Amino acid sequence: MKKELCPCFNDYRLNKFVIKVNVQDGWMLYNTTTGSVIFIHNSEDLYKSLDKLIEMYYYVPLSFNEVMWVNKLRSEKSSSSNALFINSFTIFTTMDCNACCFYCYEKRLPRATMTDTIAKDVAKFIMKVSSNTPVKIRWFGGEPLVNTNAIDIICNTLNNNGAKFKSSMVTNGLLFTDSLISKAKILWKLKNVQITLDGTKDVYQKAKSYKGAIGNEFERVIDNISKLVEANIRVSIRINQGLYNTSDLIKLIDFLSSNFRGNKLVSVYNSLLFNENVEPNIDLETERYKLFKKLQDKIIESDLFTRYPLKRHLRYSHCMADNDSSVIITPKGDIGKCEHFTDQHLVGNIYDSILEYDEILRCKEQYKPTQKCFECPLYPQCVRIIVCPEERELCSLTQCENKIELIQKSLVKEYELLHKKSTIS
Repeated sequence: MKKELCPCFNDYRLNKFVIKVNVQDGWMLYNTTTGSVIFIHNSEDLYKSLDKLIEMYYYVPLSFNEVMWVNKLRSEKSSSSNALFINSFTIFTTMDCNACCFYCYEKRLPRATMTDTIAKDVAKFIMKVSSNTPVKIRWFGGEPLVNTNAIDIICNTLNNNGAKFKSSMVTNGLLFTDSLISKAKILWKLKNVQITLDGTKDVYQKAKSYKGAIGNEFERVIDNISKLVEANIRVSIRINQGLYNTSDLIKLIDFLSSNFRGNKLVSVYNSLLFNENVEPNIDLETERYKLFKKLQDKIIESDLFTRYPLKRHLRYSHCMADNDSSVIITPKGDIGKCEHFTDQHLVGNIYDSILEYDEILRCKEQYKPTQKCFECPLYPQCVRIIVCPEERELCSLTQCENKIELIQKSLVKEYELLHKKSTIS
């Protein structure tokens, strides 16, 4: 008989914002509000642990209102979280690129490139607004490696002034060389790189349409991934998935598995293209989700997937756009709130202390949650802002189901690690 966790106990019941999963000898529970995880062996264990479970909000009084509790926590955090400093910077070294991806949302933008003078001033701005706190920099573009000079200047200036920082990069990976990887590790303090792949060689070459392509670009990028990993730099491979390439991506995952399976510095995840030139409709979205799920399952089966979403705290913001500690800096020195908008939703520039607070507030506006949201165990982890091009007014039920399934798989992973440790000890 399938065992079930008791939903009610005396005057208490299971918190509706707790996700549970059956494991071999008990249950794993995840509180999506507090981010804690706990293992319950059996009913006797449940009874003995009840006081602790109540203290940790796994079990709550019968009349407890979880939605009001979460909203109160968020309100308290919001009223005390006016950032005194900015410590996260997404820097566009250039809007130029060595590729011409057909789906690129930046194609319509001018190909501005950061000058040496602006690069120096960007570094000064970072030191000014970070108030001597450790800084996270993400190099972005265009293709950031088209303008490595700006990266050198910013990093040299920060290093010469004793500023503490580490960096990551979003790149197609083609322009890395042995010497550049060495410099990136030491001077840029590069820790993580995201590289996009669109398919196996022929599909990839066509999707990327590199300028001056000679036909070996796919092999060079794969080789560079290996070299980055050898330099102890983590690589996250983003698979851009559309209606056109899913069958080929299955082959790509087999290829990546044969090269990187078991490598803790390499992870793979798929992401649906959100601006495909097709008219949106329910049947199409259902088909897109089925294809997405099929590929995601393949990645998980291939032991390449590490993006299990076990957040360890209540979520207060959606992304950089509604986070007071995070900004983007364009090649011209303008300050914005979202990497998708380098010519819109700008809030100032590095030379002017006056910020457009109305625009900052606009970037924080959220969709109003529905009754279904209030019943969803993901509510504490869901913040949907209107400005985001990937969000919609109403949540996709299949999207929520997928996230819950990933959390359940993550809990199984947590259990396996726990079981392994207890076996060893």
